[in-house]
Amino acid sequence: MLDAVTSPCVNGGDPPSDYSSEPFPHGRRANIGAYGNTPEASKARWIIPGDADGDSGVTVLDLLFIRNLLGQSAATGDTWWADVNDDGRINVLDLIFVRNRLGGKRQ
Repeated sequence: MLDAVTSPCVNGGDPPSDYSSEPFPHGRRANIGAYGNTPEASKARWIIPGDADGDSGVTVLDLLFIRNLLGQSAATGDTWWADVNDDGRINVLDLIFVRNRLGGKRQ
């Protein structure tokens, strides 16, 4: 589930800890708590604004990821991940958002 309210425990686990059982988007770190590294773990918002594919960088691949979902609803399934500007729609504004952040990486 993608919660409207989040917690500092989401993605708060030790970086080398296993997170492979958490659903995408998982932020590449386990959640702290009873549901950490389980299929029931809360999903994470973007660690890097514009990183639509969750690979820890903003690249042309993010543009392609969004392009393939253009026009779809950001409210159904996991397509919300392509709504990088968080306006509820997957549209050209998301492509512009990513273009303006190309080259961004996780610190």
